[in-house]
Amino acid sequence: MRHLILACSLLSISLLAGCGSGGGASDKDAGYTALQDGEYADAVAHLDKGLADPAASAEDQLEMAVARCQALAHIDADKCKADFLAIGSTVTAKDFSLVVADLVTEEKFLEAIDLLEAGVNRFAENPKMEQLKKLVITASQEDPEANAKLKGLGYI
Repeated sequence: MRHLILACSLLSISLLAGCGSGGGASDKDAGYTALQDGEYADAVAHLDKGLADPAASAEDQLEMAVARCQALAHIDADKCKADFLAIGSTVTAKDFSLVVADLVTEEKFLEAIDLLEAGVNRFAENPKMEQLKKLVITASQEDPEANAKLKGLGYI
């Protein structure tokens, strides 16, 4: 289990490293650095500032909103889930993978399953969703509530 959590963290950080830069770059960069350093409250604060920057491009706004949800996954799973779902139709399968992986790292399986379900419904044909489903199923196998929810969804 410890190896799985480490793998999720590394996946999250490696995918995050591919994000671009632009408007509000200093707050965006500071938010990413704090996220990578495990300073989740600081990451949220910096990313909130970056999101408030009217000069930030739509792409940067989306990247910062997703990174903010990644940080929230470690400190407030319910807010993470609500805020991620509120981002809307601009999120990608990769974004779902990032946030769900962070929730799994924190063993917030019920919230991870809720986002997994939304991702599967939105990106049914995307192979990332099948990989993500396997990750959640494997990581949560010891959690009876998570197993019941996964069974109810027909995932196991």
